[in-house]
Amino acid sequence: MVINRREFLGIAGGLLIGRKAFSLDRLLQDAKIVTLLKNGSNESRFDMLILSEGYNKEKEFVKDAESIVKALDNYAILKEDKPLINVHYIWVPSDKEWTTDSKGGTAFNVTCDNDNILQLGNEKLRDELKEKAKADLPCIILRENGERVTGYSGTDGVLAVVTRMNRFFHEFGHGADLEDEYAKTEDKIDAINTSTDEKNPMWKPAIGKGKGIGIYPAKDSKGQIIKGYWKGEEKDCLMYKTADGIDWGPLCSNGLHNYFRRFAKCIESATEEKPIEIGKGKQLGIELKTTPTVKYSVNVQAWYCTGNDEELTKTQQGLPVILSAADFKDEKKWKKATVAPKGKSLEIKATLAAGSHLVVVSAYDPNPAILIDPNGDTKDKRAYRVDVKE
Repeated sequence: MVINRREFLGIAGGLLIGRKAFSLDRLLQDAKIVTLLKNGSNESRFDMLILSEGYNKEKEFVKDAESIVKALDNYAILKEDKPLINVHYIWVPSDKEWTTDSKGGTAFNVTCDNDNILQLGNEKLRDELKEKAKADLPCIILRENGERVTGYSGTDGVLAVVTRMNRFFHEFGHGADLEDEYAKTEDKIDAINTSTDEKNPMWKPAIGKGKGIGIYPAKDSKGQIIKGYWKGEEKDCLMYKTADGIDWGPLCSNGLHNYFRRFAKCIESATEEKPIEIGKGKQLGIELKTTPTVKYSVNVQAWYCTGNDEELTKTQQGLPVILSAADFKDEKKWKKATVAPKGKSLEIKATLAAGSHLVVVSAYDPNPAILIDPNGDTKDKRAYRVDVKE
């Protein structure tokens, strides 16, 4: 059960509630994880964790957390990828409501610097709650008190206001490895959507694949061109502007999709990759389940080859990390197996002769939003050694 009390103050090594000290361990033990969106296990989905900062009324926080889930449908790539996402929240009460003048007494001790940029004071609590929930990205939310503040975000977590959803999702984009398409001269960063290299930006292979993708001068927050800094999208997107109606452009959508696929692999579950022994004429017993998005099912193909133990070991070791159909173009060596539906799963079928075989299953996401995938996040594979006995 959650500690539901009004007097709450974060201190080193624990918490002070009223005049009683509670350890961090006690808070973690009592913290209640509530799931708002569930599409699969923690191991097979991207898990967002929403945490409360400066809320002393649980209903207000829950309403804001629910509004984040509803807002997923306002952004094209999030609406498409919703089946890859789980969303949870943990209500952490604060002694008082957060304001830009707050100097403590809130759950995560968030303050504002002289430029009204949010500063996180209690990283340990955030990190411990993230671990407890087995989350991938913790998102601390708070409400403004009339003054505009700038969020904090990175791959370790998001700290943002929810009074305007576009500003929250701009910071969420940073948590998913996207960069601002504006910057100060000293803040130039190379990413999927920004670069210091005009000739060879990361997105160069995507030029010509998506509308408006090229190499354009990046600007600062006042619209002035920054010398030696480039962006990949002609049209301003959510990583530049947070006005109503602005969405992520094609490169940023590509980056977000790759990020979700890093956690929600194309193959959700499959028969364990260990040696299989079957009788002649029997089926392989290889099954797998995939993780489709709203419109796009995962494409699955399978091939097999025959040989002695040494030959098959060499073949398996020679397979690239990221497979493509070209890796199986040698028709004398590789034969196509059948991929057939079996309930909510897929079954790999092939009639194998007596002897030793290598069966390779390749899965990839066909979503056209994928213009580039340098890390192979949108592809998956399994390999099985199969011995067929007479």
